[in-house]
Amino acid sequence: MFVVMWSVAFALRSDGTSLDKMHWALREYDKHFASLQVSAEFSVPFAAPWPKALWGMELGRAVEAARQLEAIARGDERRAEKRSLRDIERRHPALPRLSKTQWGRRLTTLGFDWGDEREHRYLLLVAALQAYRKEYGDLVLPRNYRVPARPPYPRELYDVNLDRAAYCLKFYRECIAGYPARQTQLRSLGFVWERLQPEFNLIVEALVAFERRYGHLNVPVDFWVPKSSDWPECTQGMPLGRRCCQIRSRMDFVAIDAHKSNQLDAMGFQWSIRQHTRALVDEAAAIYHHHHNGAAALTTTTTTRKKKKKKKKKEKKGDAKIPVRFVVPTGDPAWPEHLWGFPLGRKAYDTKRATTTSTNAREQKFAQLVAALETYKLLYNETAVPQKFVVPKDDEAWPSETRGLRLGHRVAEIRSKGYYVTAKSPKNKQAALRRRRLLLDLGVQELCHGLDGRFVDAREVVDKALAGVSEEGSSEEVETLVAESAAYMASRHPDYSKLAARVELDKLRRRQPGGFAETMLKIDVLDPGLRKALSEDAEFREKVESAVHYAFEEGLDYFGFKTLEKSYTLPGERPSYMVMRVALGIHRGWESEGAWEKALETFELMSHRYFIHASPALFHAGTIKPHLASCFLVGSIEDSIEGIYEALAKCALISKAAGGIGLAASDVRAVGSRVRGTGGQASGLVPMLRVFDATARYVDQGGGKRPGAIAVYVEPWHADCFDVLELKKNHGKEERRARDLFYALWIPDLFMRRVERDANWSLMSPDECPGLADVHSAEFEELYERYEREGRARKVVPARKLWRAILDAQIETGTPYMLYKDSCNRKSPQQHLGTIKCSNLCAEIVEFSNATETAVCNLASLVLPSFVRNGEFDLEELKRVTKVVAANLDATIDVAAYPSEEARRSNLRHRPIGIGVQGLADVFLKLRLPFDSPAAADLDRRIFETIYVAALETSCDLAKHHGPHETYEGSPASQGKLQPDLWGVETERPEWPRLRRDIERYGLRNALLVAPMPTASTAQIVGVNECFEPYTSNLYARRVKAGEFVVANKYLVNDLAARGLWDAKMRDDLVHNEGSVANIPRVPDDLKPLYKTAWELRQKTLLDLATNRAPYVDQSQSLNAFIPHPDYDKLSTFHFHGWRAGLKTGMYYLRTKPAANPLRFTLEPPVCLACSG
Repeated sequence: MFVVMWSVAFALRSDGTSLDKMHWALREYDKHFASLQVSAEFSVPFAAPWPKALWGMELGRAVEAARQLEAIARGDERRAEKRSLRDIERRHPALPRLSKTQWGRRLTTLGFDWGDEREHRYLLLVAALQAYRKEYGDLVLPRNYRVPARPPYPRELYDVNLDRAAYCLKFYRECIAGYPARQTQLRSLGFVWERLQPEFNLIVEALVAFERRYGHLNVPVDFWVPKSSDWPECTQGMPLGRRCCQIRSRMDFVAIDAHKSNQLDAMGFQWSIRQHTRALVDEAAAIYHHHHNGAAALTTTTTTRKKKKKKKKKEKKGDAKIPVRFVVPTGDPAWPEHLWGFPLGRKAYDTKRATTTSTNAREQKFAQLVAALETYKLLYNETAVPQKFVVPKDDEAWPSETRGLRLGHRVAEIRSKGYYVTAKSPKNKQAALRRRRLLLDLGVQELCHGLDGRFVDAREVVDKALAGVSEEGSSEEVETLVAESAAYMASRHPDYSKLAARVELDKLRRRQPGGFAETMLKIDVLDPGLRKALSEDAEFREKVESAVHYAFEEGLDYFGFKTLEKSYTLPGERPSYMVMRVALGIHRGWESEGAWEKALETFELMSHRYFIHASPALFHAGTIKPHLASCFLVGSIEDSIEGIYEALAKCALISKAAGGIGLAASDVRAVGSRVRGTGGQASGLVPMLRVFDATARYVDQGGGKRPGAIAVYVEPWHADCFDVLELKKNHGKEERRARDLFYALWIPDLFMRRVERDANWSLMSPDECPGLADVHSAEFEELYERYEREGRARKVVPARKLWRAILDAQIETGTPYMLYKDSCNRKSPQQHLGTIKCSNLCAEIVEFSNATETAVCNLASLVLPSFVRNGEFDLEELKRVTKVVAANLDATIDVAAYPSEEARRSNLRHRPIGIGVQGLADVFLKLRLPFDSPAAADLDRRIFETIYVAALETSCDLAKHHGPHETYEGSPASQGKLQPDLWGVETERPEWPRLRRDIERYGLRNALLVAPMPTASTAQIVGVNECFEPYTSNLYARRVKAGEFVVANKYLVNDLAARGLWDAKMRDDLVHNEGSVANIPRVPDDLKPLYKTAWELRQKTLLDLATNRAPYVDQSQSLNAFIPHPDYDKLSTFHFHGWRAGLKTGMYYLRTKPAANPLRFTLEPPVCLACSG
């Protein structure tokens, strides 16, 4: 089919589009919709994930023209619409000159699907209408209703305007009028036949109903006809206020028909906007007067902070001033419904001012500007005035004094130069403050484009901000307050958080107006090569400037922006500039054309949130010291003063380079051991670890960006194990605590079996029982039991006593981590090098290290929700992007700076990388899959299998060109054993046989590939949930420098808003239920399984999911436990289930619920940013 469409499409593009490009477009369409039934109206969207080169291509017209040609060839005059072959040839000059017979034979032979497009269109629309009726109970479609991108709606109609497609006279004439059976089918669905009449007739019906209900025709601009039996069914959902504005301003619906204008005149329709606004003010003022027992003339009162020296004029008895900030209360039965939310105080003030002659030219110009802006807002329902907009001189809709005003230019001057909002003398400060309000209203409303207008109220945000600012406050101070005010309102709707980010970004853009090159050249730590290229190579500079766009910033929320601002972006750097800097830095994009192409691909994919590199890469890529690695494993400490302080120095240098550290401490002798050099006794692990604890506090990562972080791994046979378990507790002697370190147990299977059998356990010191840390599995058990028989144990205790001490520490502190030594070694692709002695800070990196090698890993994570398209998860696109990520991480190994020679040596020898994920919970919510459903488990497994296959293919391709990594020979992979084989699992994807043959022939460039990390901070940047975890709450707190903000789950908010259930009471219910929907009666039953929190899911489910994906994770995974109120039985059950399943990481953190503070749902452990990829 592709060959046919390829040939035909070339002939059908009047602009001479190439065959390759059209073929490409059709392949993309088939990939997105699994069909080549292209609707006639379809054009390639101007958005990712469609390739940028295809944006705007009219693919539907090409297919329709092909059908015309086929109809001509077959002599079907009805379908050919009386167009001759010559007509089509004249319209499409690139068309091959073929006869009718040749066309028909050629296209039919190739298998083109000539099915009737109108039949196909009807079936699709009926399917969409059936889905809508099943969901909402009727076919009263809201105006401009877009088909949601989820089943059971047809994929071909996703994001299509269903209202316009179904209630369309052309659709009726072509697909319904001559088909009685179809009419019967639609009638049974409840098709609203009256909606097929012209829009003007519907407007008149709505106006009649409005006048009958309210007694006048003063329709507010934002009035929508409600879904109520009081209104004609065919008018429900109509934006009646906007329709009236369109009639007034552009004469829409009545321009060529005087009869229609006369009909509106007879009804009393108000053609003047000023007259319309004044009528609303008069009506509202009269009601205000009635409520306040006074003459509510157009007088207003304002409040100022300073007392006025002048005596106020004595007012006439009975006057009731309307406060400037008075807004008609929404929901108050004492006021007519159409006036709810009407800003009476401000409108009354402006109306009074407009009728008062001012001798101040500045005031007159300002009044003119206000009148023009208000009119523009009424006409277009926005204040984003284009810069070249000029008020029409002959349009009666505009006030006479505003006609011809260069409104766009005037607004731009306000934004850029602060005209009208600066005061040179104290007496003008109040006027300046009032003008500032206008400026803020203007700016904030402009930034609200694309946000949900039902919930986002820009004016309320401005009011809250100005309530906390003085008259002398600077513009930057005011804008900061606006952003914070919007962020505090994020619990109402997630779009407030986006608005807050836009305010901050707008402020940053105006403070740093330069382009990418200009901004980068101001940065002191910029890579010298990049600096030279930007300053001296004009062609490269122009290429970069033209490639930079701001898609990455468009989806940022306030908390993502603040995270970037605090720790990631360099001084003056915009978030999008950071992405370009990282892309150029990783690929050295200025050195060659090929490097530039790779950098550009990385920039595009990161900008559209397909993946993101880990925190160290975002910090340092493209700088003088490109420390790009995230994780470092110091695999042994020599048991001497020199060895201990050498390890301490390594940790300090790694921490300086923003790396997280895993430290194996089991080789250091226990307390009381004999020191042969001095004849004294060793102090053991505790005093030594207190020194490491002080170093972690002192050497922060990246110059104050975050504190240092070290995880200490100890095996449970070590005689100091009980003492180590006490180090992080909050009580006890301070000299026996080291709370800024993290602690982990490297547990052999023998210990778990002894606990299971309630047997004894022997504690030993490594100087008296050497070699235990250097062996695993059967070899470890043999050596350990020999030492027991020889009586070398320091102490013998019941295994369950130590187990109970472990659980006590976890319940109180959330640690130690639990990693299973034998599983980590048996299933390691590096098992041929020796015993692995520890993991990293976040328990997902499992690499070999020793005295001469510090293991290193470079990380990045895939943003999984970006691969959800048209109600399905696009595994092929995931595979393509994973290959880019794998190649990127391999490149970082060569360009990175290293804190030590041992780290550089290890990374270049083994070339390990770690690909993780974030937003798995978001994927399940988008696809309507409960987290604990079998379908979710199956998708999770297929996602990780796809990632592992793509990473292996890329590593094999790299090995084909550059050779395998130095230690490939002898590895399990060199013997044909990949991770699924080490787990004993059968593989499913068809690529496996070919892939195994290629690996056998070429080898692998990278020893390790997949490592799902926590993604704590980068997930906040891109606005998804962390790694593969479920949401911990549907209402949670975010902390930034400005304070603590409450945020609601955006998917839940959207689902409830779509059903009219999201309101203040629902928010209160969520707070009362600690973010759970399980016990809220108003939440529909079909939503409750989707929005189960981590606390409500069985922990066995999380362990089973981890086990399900583990055969495709060749390192390990940062697996947390979520147990609200843990006890020994619950924790033991959790640990033993994970151990028996063969997991490498049994538990990263134990997360528990506090006893109080309902908005702080989880006892959050310190966040590891090093592994946040």
